[in-house]
Amino acid sequence: VKVVVGLPVCFNYFKHRQTRQLIHAHAQSISKSRISSIIRSKALCWAIVHDDFVAVASEDIYIYKISDGSLIRVIKVTYNSIHSMVALGDSLLICFYASTNCFRIFDWRLGELTATIICNVCGVDPLHKNMLVYNNRYMISNGQKLGLWDLKTCRVSVLTKLRHVTCLEYGFEDDSFLCGMSNGSLRVASLQGFFYGCTTESHAGAVSCITLISKNKFASAGRDSFVYVWDSQLNLCRKIKTHYNLVTCLSPISGDYFCTASGDSKICVWDSISGEFVCAIHEYSAKS
Repeated sequence: VKVVVGLPVCFNYFKHRQTRQLIHAHAQSISKSRISSIIRSKALCWAIVHDDFVAVASEDIYIYKISDGSLIRVIKVTYNSIHSMVALGDSLLICFYASTNCFRIFDWRLGELTATIICNVCGVDPLHKNMLVYNNRYMISNGQKLGLWDLKTCRVSVLTKLRHVTCLEYGFEDDSFLCGMSNGSLRVASLQGFFYGCTTESHAGAVSCITLISKNKFASAGRDSFVYVWDSQLNLCRKIKTHYNLVTCLSPISGDYFCTASGDSKICVWDSISGEFVCAIHEYSAKS
């Protein structure tokens, strides 16, 4: 099995340029680009690859150039519908609904299937983005256990004590990572398979996604449609009412800004300090 190892860059790590004016300019250009046609067709997930390219998963995988919105490549997928996708160098690691204990790796530049990872962590929740590439390890949780694949040695291990995890994020200097939980809290976990540290406040429902906004700031979202902003000690800094239903995607943009996506047909930019709405990257009709 050949696996290309590199720095993880995914929808949860979308960094644009520096100011509010540039965010507005980017929002305007994105809304006019051909990416909008894929979003209207109910895109399932995104992965930002090599800064200027985005992979958008619908029934197939569409590779776009962000700067001008041009379609670069379409990767035909003949398997089940795509659930989650993360980028790793020139590779896209993809989890499918109802897959038979396997995850597939595609080369997004060539548009080819390069490898299949066999595992025993299946039954993923379609409402939660529970995949992560961290310290050369590929991780996925199905709520009952967490699977770990070492991308250097191709070793597979399963952490059975890390239960009720709905989403994952990195951001610590050691081998620990952040877990969103089914009870709405956030917990810190180690690669040795133990929890330590927990937030004192929780979402009203399971956590659907977490992202690292800056070095000392996290954001989490869930079924309650709120985004919670936390400091590095997991103290709650702010609650932001964002959408009217489940927040499915959460991404840093620049400085203290982040964007959210939801089933209410909006992708919005927010200020994590003031909690104010900044602009809409794209808004479309659910019937279009």
